[in-house]
Amino acid sequence: MYKILLLLLISSFCFAGPVDDFMTAGKKVIERGYPSWQVEVYKKYIDKPEKLTVKMAVITSYNGQESCGKIDSHNNPCTEKTAASNKIPQYRYIWTKYGLRRVLDTGAKSNDIKAKSMGADLWIDYWYPSPKNPVQGWNKTPVVILNP
Repeated sequence: MYKILLLLLISSFCFAGPVDDFMTAGKKVIERGYPSWQVEVYKKYIDKPEKLTVKMAVITSYNGQESCGKIDSHNNPCTEKTAASNKIPQYRYIWTKYGLRRVLDTGAKSNDIKAKSMGADLWIDYWYPSPKNPVQGWNKTPVVILNP
């Protein structure tokens, strides 16, 4: 019993940082008042840490200059709201150090296999309009998943 409690205590400290970072980013966006879609999302989750799940992810990027980077899985144009993931439900919001996104696309299953080989729980692809963006290569980082 004590081992379980100790494990829970340690795991909560390991992932407190990403939740705190999410809350800090959210407060800044709310104070600034834009982008409006982000203000709405942050207001919904800012004081509800019980609705947040933290996992380890590998983040990559794709862009509007790639053939797969024009239309998402729902036949809508990709935008800077768009992220792809195979293991996070579609339409779920996510947050990493690269910002807030919504899962609206999917990718090759091999991405999940590579992420697992890197010690991550899942893979996420952030969409950007061009190849010049902050996500270069395969980046292991915590992801905050915003649950309904």
